[in-house]
Amino acid sequence: MNKDRMNKAAKRRVKVYKINDKGQWDDQGTGHVEIKNIEKWDRMGIVVKSEKDKTLTILESKIVAEDVYQKQQDTLIVWTEGAEEDTVDLALSFQEADGCAEIWDTISDIQINLNSNSPALAEEELLFDSVPINLPAPVSYTHLRAHETPE
Repeated sequence: MNKDRMNKAAKRRVKVYKINDKGQWDDQGTGHVEIKNIEKWDRMGIVVKSEKDKTLTILESKIVAEDVYQKQQDTLIVWTEGAEEDTVDLALSFQEADGCAEIWDTISDIQINLNSNSPALAEEELLFDSVPINLPAPVSYTHLRAHETPE
């Protein structure tokens, strides 16, 4: 694995916690988080894939405008989701503060977008690693001017 991929993986490495019936946080597993479109909801969501078994999804949570997300300290995002009678408290504990900040900013952008009733953000706009655009060198037209005939 190259160094950039290792850094990205470390930034996105999280532990998922869920509050149990006794009010204690239960560890749901360790994995890597991403924000992506979840087809079954046709909405952006938080997805955590297991670190040990990449085919296992530890968390799949729809991002909705009404959810109340909180960033605590530099490495923790907590929220409550579900209907009034059937709510669940969840938390993502990040290995690195940079990863927490990236996910927090993306969730905030999606919520702003949902609350403004504007079209949903395109998935391309939510990419964490922007790809540089290589434009061609400027074209010089001086060679054309040399052949112009004076009027």
